Amino acid sequence: MNPIVHPQIQRTLAAIVVTDAVGFSKHMSQDEDRALAIINRDLRLIGELCDFFEGQILKTVGDGVLMYFVSAVQAAACAVEMQKTFAGFAKTGQENDHFTHRVGVHLGDIFFNQQDMMGTGVNIAARLESEANPGGICMSQVVYDVVKSRLDLDASYIGELSLKNIDEAIAAYHVWPVGMRPEETTEGNTEAIAPLIITPLNVALQTLSEHPNSRRIKKLLYGTHKAVWENDPNILESVPLKMLLESLTDRNPTIQECHQSLYQIVGTLNRQEEYSQVAEVILDSLEQFYTLPTQTTAETSEDGEPSGILETPRHALYQDIADRLDQSSEVIRLRKMLYCLCYDSWENDSGCILKIKTITLIETLYQQITTIQGLQNRLRAILLRLNRKAKYAPIADTIFKECQVLYPEGNSQISMPGSPDSIALDDTTSDNTKINLRKKSTKRWVTDNQNMKSPMVSSVLIRSAAFGN
Repeated sequence: MNPIVHPQIQRTLAAIVVTDAVGFSKHMSQDEDRALAIINRDLRLIGELCDFFEGQILKTVGDGVLMYFVSAVQAAACAVEMQKTFAGFAKTGQENDHFTHRVGVHLGDIFFNQQDMMGTGVNIAARLESEANPGGICMSQVVYDVVKSRLDLDASYIGELSLKNIDEAIAAYHVWPVGMRPEETTEGNTEAIAPLIITPLNVALQTLSEHPNSRRIKKLLYGTHKAVWENDPNILESVPLKMLLESLTDRNPTIQECHQSLYQIVGTLNRQEEYSQVAEVILDSLEQFYTLPTQTTAETSEDGEPSGILETPRHALYQDIADRLDQSSEVIRLRKMLYCLCYDSWENDSGCILKIKTITLIETLYQQITTIQGLQNRLRAILLRLNRKAKYAPIADTIFKECQVLYPEGNSQISMPGSPDSIALDDTTSDNTKINLRKKSTKRWVTDNQNMKSPMVSSVLIRSAAFGN
């Protein structure tokens, strides 16, 4: 017999916590069984922490959890302890056994019964989660003002956010457990705090969110993400559009595969004509994302080489820098690092890299990074995350020296974080360079997997790992 659920909806003030696993869709496309095993393990741990801090899990939405707490302090403490725990796994060499998570926290008025929770407070918490950094927390100011004197936090004010379907701007903070803010987001390193805001994917995101047919756009993206059709507005609202768009592009490396993925869902619908138009809107918005940058400033000859008179003195300067860099024996690695500086992603396919003109990358670099300090900070941030630091340190130094002429306000030399010896130790034997989320600790902590089931025990163990005690 099914249990009787009281239909009465209650209204209360509560602290809401929303979580989401970073890169879950990509892992699902690569190995479904492993991805499901990892997310189930993570969700069980989150549930234990929620229970420990006297919260309640109302529901799970795919790879995320919706929780509420009577106390804002307990909600924030749970969010902080959760991020400490998962960061600790990374430091102890267990990063492949767990996902990195984003967390949003808000205090607001909600409506709930025994099956669901809704209201503007829930929507704001979900929007804040999508604004959080991987491994971090995005917390509304109303929560931060309550907890800042009770908890030890590392917080940065990020201003008033304009959140979709929320009438008023929400003041918010990026929050990390003390001592766990990523290197590239340290104080004074403002260029590295925000990766490039104007990216093709973010432009697509803005276009789709502002489109008159945005609701159908989200339904179709949700359908490709979950392989099921969803009409419930509450469920659709709980999943950020950004996450759905990232899921689509993660699983489809080409525009043709993206087209196939969308039309696979369209073909199952009753209103195929209407949703075919929706699919085309999505594909049009992603055209720039799937198109490699090409040379447009200077005229080119039939073989693709620059020809004729360059249009501006600054373009001549770009060409001069590009010519010097192209004479290097490490031209492919130079272009890979330039590409990462311009587009905040790493490209290992040398064929793709060779299709991009160095002058195009130099021009884009100057459009995105407008100060010498910004260039220095961005190079440092990339080097800290690379798995082949020793090979790319001289590449970064070459780029910095050659590009100094673009920034007449300074000519300081780039300095690598750490000694050359420590950089060399970080290199791997992998053929491919990759970006690491966080540098692995050289220390190892031995933990008892059975004891890790206890939130109190995991808290003690992870705190030791996180601070290197």
